[in-house]
Amino acid sequence: MDDWNIYRNPFAIFRNPHLLRADVPPQLFFEQLLHFLFVALVISIDAARHVLLCTSFWLLFLLGVKKEHIKTFTRKKTKRSIFTISKNHIKARFVITPMSLPINLQTRELYGIDQFAVDASYRSHLSGILIPEGEITSRVARLAEEISADYNEKDIIALCMLDGAMRFFVELLYSEPMKVRFEVETLKAKSYAGDASTGKVTFSGFDFSKAEGRDVLIVEDIIDTGTTMRATLDKLAAQGAKSTSIVALLTKPERHQPGLQEQLAAHPLYLGFLIPDEFVVGYGLDYNGHYRGLRHLGVLNEEAFELAQTRK
Repeated sequence: MDDWNIYRNPFAIFRNPHLLRADVPPQLFFEQLLHFLFVALVISIDAARHVLLCTSFWLLFLLGVKKEHIKTFTRKKTKRSIFTISKNHIKARFVITPMSLPINLQTRELYGIDQFAVDASYRSHLSGILIPEGEITSRVARLAEEISADYNEKDIIALCMLDGAMRFFVELLYSEPMKVRFEVETLKAKSYAGDASTGKVTFSGFDFSKAEGRDVLIVEDIIDTGTTMRATLDKLAAQGAKSTSIVALLTKPERHQPGLQEQLAAHPLYLGFLIPDEFVVGYGLDYNGHYRGLRHLGVLNEEAFELAQTRK
């Protein structure tokens, strides 16, 4: 008498199709047929996945992507290696990097002044602390890692936007994670009078002709309305920069001019924090030349603005 239990093993059926016999009891026949089809489907899906993966890597190879530009990381739960691709539209080249999202602080409540070491001369002028120094330092180190991953084989021009970005510039480019060869240049762009943007940008301090055929990294403290950044990008493009990327510690999405998002999206963009529409000072940022020495990033109160009016 036949041992019908063998027909309940889908792998035995798949490896031995001749076992699909007509004299098998109807219930077992349909059961083994379903098992057979299920195993065939699983194997087909797995094969298709490997073919797709191999095809993807061959496509990247044909596009000229180098192995060291592919930075993989693993999800703790799935244990699958994944990566993201960002396109540099200028030369239709591809840079593969696990770029992190900016930290969104648009709804964060301010920390109290008494929770941190703040100079006595600043205390009465601040509504509170938005970002403590330690949090800024940690985020700057992460941005340095991302930039190093993208530019590890290049000599770039690191363009510091004076004066507000000086501290950010120094801590970013001279941090331990930064492994990029860079040439330091500075650019002074004026578009503010007090706490308002004039809409007109004047440049000084940098010979834009140096950017011709070079990879340029713009280091900015804050992208507010975007007037200064758009003018800088246009100027570099007109001078024939090979590529232009942007790293900014802060940005205020609520203040962005129409069309700014599209222009920024055309360049590699490294952002530290998204902040609310408040006037922030400290960590190199000022208000009419004051408050740059504040170690944290704080929000000015009305008393500070009134005091500034009396100084005029």
